[in-house]
Amino acid sequence: RRAVATGEFVLHYQPKVTADRGVPVGVEALLRWRDEEGRIVSPTEFIPLAEEIGEIGRLGAFALETACRTALEWQRSGHDLVMAVNISPKQFAGDDLVDLVLDTLSRTGLEPTRLELEITESAFLENPTATVRAMERLASRGARFSLDDFGTGYSSLSYIRFLPLAGIKLDRTFMTALAGERTRAIVSTMIHLARELRLELTMEGVETAKQLAHLKRLGSDFFVQGYLFSRPL
Repeated sequence: RRAVATGEFVLHYQPKVTADRGVPVGVEALLRWRDEEGRIVSPTEFIPLAEEIGEIGRLGAFALETACRTALEWQRSGHDLVMAVNISPKQFAGDDLVDLVLDTLSRTGLEPTRLELEITESAFLENPTATVRAMERLASRGARFSLDDFGTGYSSLSYIRFLPLAGIKLDRTFMTALAGERTRAIVSTMIHLARELRLELTMEGVETAKQLAHLKRLGSDFFVQGYLFSRPL
């Protein structure tokens, strides 16, 4: 709580690039905490705690505001990138997420189509009705949604069928097993599915040239994100 009040949180940005030419098309905003001693605290430590003690709303608002202002600054400098911001399932629990997003867009001046909100399937498990209602309201105003970490948990295909999604992000665990025939078959199927449904597909966790080579044998009409191209900056 003190760190939120004293501004110890910052955003880093990891590019998302085209698979065929490595051209940046967007970035994902990632929250980082540099404490008063200069130590970087991992999000895996502070995000669950922030959700538990009720501070995720303030953290989420800070991340959204900062990311939107950054995206607009870059846009004015000639870098027209889509800004992706992660939304916690806990943020869907209240009734103010839609107002928060719309007010932030209005205040910062960023066009809704340049903002992509990344959600995980746990949002539907915890608050299915509220989540879908909020997504539909924001999508009607131009905001984009992508389903993050797809391929873990239940990964119900019904989410893709009825939600107002612009894209899906395949979980990074698939990249570590791309040498396996079954994993490549699943990834190939996801590429075809996204293509048929006109959804943007992003491969997360691409860290080696060998992984990229495996992916390119399956196609090139998708995006990739990972340390091979850039760490969060």
